[in-house]
Amino acid sequence: MRTALAVAAALTLLAAPTARAADPVRVLVDDIPLALTPDPVVQDAFLFLPLRPLAQHFQASLIVDRQAIEVRRADGGAYLLRLGRLEVWSGGIVIAVTEAPVQLMQGTTMIPRGAVDVLFETLTVWNPQVSVLTITTARRPAQITTTPRPAAAVTRTGPSPAPVAFVPEFHPAVERPIVASGYVTAGMSLGAETAATARLQFRTHTGAERVDGSVALSAGSGLLTTAGTITRRTPEDTLTVGGISVHDSPLTVYEQGLIGAVYQVRRGRSTWRFFGGNIAGTASYLYGASVALDPIGHWLLQGATVYDPATGTLVLKGRTDRVLHPGVTAFAESAWGESPAGSGGAWRLGFDFGSKQFTTSVSYLSLDPRFPTLGNAALFAGRSGPLVQLSYRPSPVWTFSGSASLLRGAPGVSDRYVTSLLAHYRPTPSIGIVAETRAVEDTVAGVRTRSTSGQVAVTFTTGPWGLVLAGSHTMDAGVLTGTAASTATLSFRAGYTLPSGLPLWAEVSRSSGDTAAWGYAVGSAFRLSDRTDLNTQVRHKIYTLPSSYAETSLELSVSQPLASGAHLTLGGGLRYVTTAGAAAPYLAFQYGYPLYAYGPPQTGRLAAVMYVDQNGNGIRDAGEPGMGGIVLRVDDQSAAISDASGAAAVAGVQAGDVTVAIDDGTLPAHLVATAPVQSVRVVATETREVAFPLAPAAALLGVVFHDENGNGVRDEGEKAIPGVVLRLSGTAILRTADGDGVYVFDHLPPGTYAVTVDLRSVPLGYKVRGEGSYAVTAVAGEERSLDIPLDGRPVVRTF
Repeated sequence: MRTALAVAAALTLLAAPTARAADPVRVLVDDIPLALTPDPVVQDAFLFLPLRPLAQHFQASLIVDRQAIEVRRADGGAYLLRLGRLEVWSGGIVIAVTEAPVQLMQGTTMIPRGAVDVLFETLTVWNPQVSVLTITTARRPAQITTTPRPAAAVTRTGPSPAPVAFVPEFHPAVERPIVASGYVTAGMSLGAETAATARLQFRTHTGAERVDGSVALSAGSGLLTTAGTITRRTPEDTLTVGGISVHDSPLTVYEQGLIGAVYQVRRGRSTWRFFGGNIAGTASYLYGASVALDPIGHWLLQGATVYDPATGTLVLKGRTDRVLHPGVTAFAESAWGESPAGSGGAWRLGFDFGSKQFTTSVSYLSLDPRFPTLGNAALFAGRSGPLVQLSYRPSPVWTFSGSASLLRGAPGVSDRYVTSLLAHYRPTPSIGIVAETRAVEDTVAGVRTRSTSGQVAVTFTTGPWGLVLAGSHTMDAGVLTGTAASTATLSFRAGYTLPSGLPLWAEVSRSSGDTAAWGYAVGSAFRLSDRTDLNTQVRHKIYTLPSSYAETSLELSVSQPLASGAHLTLGGGLRYVTTAGAAAPYLAFQYGYPLYAYGPPQTGRLAAVMYVDQNGNGIRDAGEPGMGGIVLRVDDQSAAISDASGAAAVAGVQAGDVTVAIDDGTLPAHLVATAPVQSVRVVATETREVAFPLAPAAALLGVVFHDENGNGVRDEGEKAIPGVVLRLSGTAILRTADGDGVYVFDHLPPGTYAVTVDLRSVPLGYKVRGEGSYAVTAVAGEERSLDIPLDGRPVVRTF
């Protein structure tokens, strides 16, 4: 038998036409072309074929479970494949090893050529020169015996037998979602001074209302201090309590830090904001409110009021914006302030410009010397002049930002000129350069003082290495008095990540000028065991100006994660200062513990019904019977079986989008589902209903023939053409015309289809008409005939 198969394969190759290198792979089964979707591919010199269409052709079924694929043949043979593996299993043992592993390519399971022989008992011959794969079967598949011109309807009776005992694969979801999480740390240090600290960080994860924040407590030297911020957010409003920053305008609140609360709410297209609290580090309090009203055409109106009860100061402000052009807006602000010390007004006019690369704001402000200012707005009290802010990003690697204010003071108020510039350059992910400079100049009564500062940092990372070089310079100078004070600092830090993931680092620094010093520091971590790390750090610094002394510190600590999820750190240190003449030891520990809050499982319920849609309207009408014994699948797992009324229910379905389908193998043989697969969004605690209408199966069949007279009808004597592959629109179904040219698409839902000829399967010498696609309507419970005409004449080869 093997010799005969080999001879047949060789003759087939001799008859094959020469193919170009770019030609697709052509598959012949028993000398008949077979179209496969997707196409076979050659990868790493191995030929791979799509498993599913091959299984359909050889009348085998597939059961896919994650990485495993079971192939069940019609004769009862069962084989198991695994993605990424070479073995073919059957009966619990390996029966063959293929030349290449099974692969998943663009969502399709592809098997190597050798697996075809094992799974379907064939002999395959691959000729890469002509891109032809010949498959010869040991026993040709049975031919379809339907007559070429059928007229009678197919009648299928008898439902598929229901399973004796139904055991669902689906299990109700029991996972409880995390609704809130946090982390709490507590620590204490013992030494010259004893201190205790505690910190809580938390966040909620579900619902329209979200809360997050952190709170810290510290006690030492007889003082108890608190710090932190808590924020509550909903789609409509935001409330923040704790340390906050408020910024409105130089006329009211300018970049002001508060310990208090701010509440922002949207009403329609208007935004309201209310705030209040203590100005950090002072005894003053600020309370205020602002509103941005609904835009009116190109106009935007805003208003604000701020009050300081400590000084009795009240400020009212209004602002108008006008869009002149996309990216160009003009604005005007005016304010009036009242206080026991006096009252006065202030105003500001300007323009905002914006584009993808460049944004800037240019304005001119003027504050009456009697206008009462609040908090940081005192920087502008009694002054007038231009303000400029800009940001420029000419390319992805460069970013510039800067600001300037040139303010002239009223009599008795100093002139103030402030400029700043920040540049950021990042040519690659491994290299970054940041440079910043700032200058402040004040002049009052002819006396000018200038303060300048600048800093630059260069970072470089490569593999486990990280390097940072940084420098800074500050100078305060009296221009007229000739006095100056300056300090320059240069530092270099190198870090290395050990193979264990722990750090090793070293740092050196040098300061010169009015403050002169140099120092070094080294640190590392060592893995003592799988769960214990030792951290070490040594610092030494010598000061020469303004006084001479040295300071040395040593720190050791051990950190270990605990089985409960907590983290414990124990350590100690020694600090020695030459001027003190004695070492100061200390001990410290820190304990951290994760916190989680769980909610109930977020599950819902599915209620399905399977019924015979007798009138085909897709709605269950009175009298339409339910169908029992049909398995319902949820996300490709069997979940329930319908009762005699056609109802099936599944509880404990995870909230979200799920795929619900009925198992075709459990349908009565004469019925099909018109919508067998549906996507359903399950909502927690709710029931989602889904209906599966059933209809008598339809069939399409006909003959592919040579239409010699071109009339589109098969006349007597016109030859049938075997081996032509036909596709059915809206499905993945392929059929190959048998030796009598007959094809059959059966067990179809009723509806309109298009039968299309696969041009690659048309024998040489023949051609299709138009695009080779023919529309046909399948009627429930009936067979419809559609013959496929081909034009041309056959090519006869001689040897």
